[in-house]
Amino acid sequence: MGSRRLSESTGGEVVNQYMLLFSLGPVQSFIVQARKTRDLWLGSYLLAKLMEAAMKEIDKPEVNFVFPTYRKVDGRNANLPNKYIAIFNSLKEAQDAVEISKDQIKQLWDIIRGEVWEKIIQKYATPETFGIWERQSAPDAFFEFFWVIIEGDK
Repeated sequence: MGSRRLSESTGGEVVNQYMLLFSLGPVQSFIVQARKTRDLWLGSYLLAKLMEAAMKEIDKPEVNFVFPTYRKVDGRNANLPNKYIAIFNSLKEAQDAVEISKDQIKQLWDIIRGEVWEKIIQKYATPETFGIWERQSAPDAFFEFFWVIIEGDK
C-alpha cells in the first residue's frame, strides 16, 4: 500500500490516492427523539455544526472534497450532511483526517455541553448531577464515528 507502480496501458507511473468516507452518527436517534419541529431542527443543526467542525481543519487546497461541495452551515439552515468524502494523496493524510475530524467534533461538543451546563443545568444540579451529566453527554458515549479509506489510482 502506498507504493507506486507502472501503468500497463501507458507505461507511465500511476500514483495512488486515498478516498475517505467519514460519517457521524447516530442520526436516527436525533430524529426519533424529536417531539416538535424545533427539536428536529435543533438536532439537525447540531449535527450540521459538528460536521462543519469536522471538515474545517482538513479543508485545504491539497484535499479534494467530493461531497459535500459546500462545507459551511449557512446561517440557521442545517444544510450539511452527516458525512463527507474526500481524496488524499497519502494513506497517512487520510488517517490523520479521521483523527482530526473526530477531535474537532469532540472539541465543539465539549464547548456546547459546557455552555448548557453553566447556563441551564448547574443551577438545578445536586451533588450527583455533574457525574451523571459527564457520563451521559461525553462525546465518546454519545456519538458514533464511522469511516473507510479506499486506495485507488489517480
